Amino acid sequence: MDLDTGSSSTVLFAARAKRLGLKAAELSGPTPLTIAGQTFTAPLPMFRFPWYYRLVFITRKRPSLDGVVGWPEIYDNILVFDADRRTVRSVEQLPPETAGWLKLKLVPNRWLLLEIPMADGKTGTMEVDTGSPFGVEMPPGQWQEWKAAHPKAAVTSHLGGVLSFGIHFWHMAWADEIQLGLLTVTNVVVEDMPAAQGAYIRGNTPGAKAVWTIGMYALRRMDLVVDGKNGFAYLHPKPPPGPPYPGVKRPGAPQVMTNAPDTGGDWSVADDVRLRGDGLYVMSGKFKCGKDDLAGALADFNCALELNPKNAEAYSRRGVVREIQGDFAGALSDYDKVIELSPDGSDWERLYRQTLLWRLGRTPEDFAKTLAGCKEGWTKTLGLFLVEKLDEKALLAAAEKSDGESVPVQKALARYYIGMMRLSKGDKAGARDSFRKCRAAGMTSDDEYHFAGAELRRLGK
Repeated sequence: MDLDTGSSSTVLFAARAKRLGLKAAELSGPTPLTIAGQTFTAPLPMFRFPWYYRLVFITRKRPSLDGVVGWPEIYDNILVFDADRRTVRSVEQLPPETAGWLKLKLVPNRWLLLEIPMADGKTGTMEVDTGSPFGVEMPPGQWQEWKAAHPKAAVTSHLGGVLSFGIHFWHMAWADEIQLGLLTVTNVVVEDMPAAQGAYIRGNTPGAKAVWTIGMYALRRMDLVVDGKNGFAYLHPKPPPGPPYPGVKRPGAPQVMTNAPDTGGDWSVADDVRLRGDGLYVMSGKFKCGKDDLAGALADFNCALELNPKNAEAYSRRGVVREIQGDFAGALSDYDKVIELSPDGSDWERLYRQTLLWRLGRTPEDFAKTLAGCKEGWTKTLGLFLVEKLDEKALLAAAEKSDGESVPVQKALARYYIGMMRLSKGDKAGARDSFRKCRAAGMTSDDEYHFAGAELRRLGK
């Protein structure tokens, strides 16, 4: 199993499934799975890499992976990262040498994000991504600023892909030194990241002045210990020189074409790293929801919460299942718990809660106040409609312009919330028409698609 601190999921790949005698995209059922020395019987969804990722594995001579352990499964440890050996192990106490290292706050998130102090007193955000072979990545705007400040840097380009953000052309150069807030890294490869990746990091750290991602190559340029229990990370930059990187020219040195260790191989997770296990059940439950096995999904979310009563995602997913099944009181309770546990990341649950209260004949007096604190984007636009600061025509017009989601998704979601507004006002025929239009868009991965189906069943279609 590989470790990917830039992943929120723990998944099993089709190659491992084949060795277990399972078909790709099937659940493993009661098959015991041993991960980092622990045995789990929670079923896991199988994942098959897109063709272009399999091509990357072949060209880089990487062995096929059994699976990936995501950050939410291991954060509750004190972890020592060794990027040269690609190993992570757990210790009971902070190593004494960390006393003199740079101490950074962890940003609560499904990815490993660190808060970086800036020279002007503001903060930036740095993602630590052990699943990336790169050095220091920055959003396109910051990349352009860096290039302008280093006009003699030789820039190379290559095509690659990120599962969450699709195909992207990376532009790379060599930096003798780069300043990441108060952190100085020397002899490292720098490149641009997909714009959507930078937007995601910024969206999860409001007010961040700058954002970066550090991958395997940058991790080889520093020592790293992460104390997830107490919410801090400790960094110690290594002195130059840095190891070579394929295809990237260093100033004053011949271009090196080599298979650097950063481009292949996977992390080894020591048996002393304790996995939480709740994320495995959440993944299983989400997969079952996609197969309309709501009873099985509800059981998995319950198991996740038994292991970790503070798993906000498990409450959110269980709330969705309960709402579809018509258990409105149970769904409200779960949405309230998500808002309590994750007040800055619960905009969708606030919308779900609002529409449920309508169904129960109650109007949440605090919703307008709550909406003022929501992040700008499509969820806030929907919220403005729910407090009647936008009418149906204005909402549908806004859906035609991407605001955090794709236009087809926005249009489908708009139809659902229009339907709920009509239903709250007693217009059952109008609500039925709007729910049908939401379903017709075919956005099966969105909760609103399933909510609309449940409402149509309750309305007798």
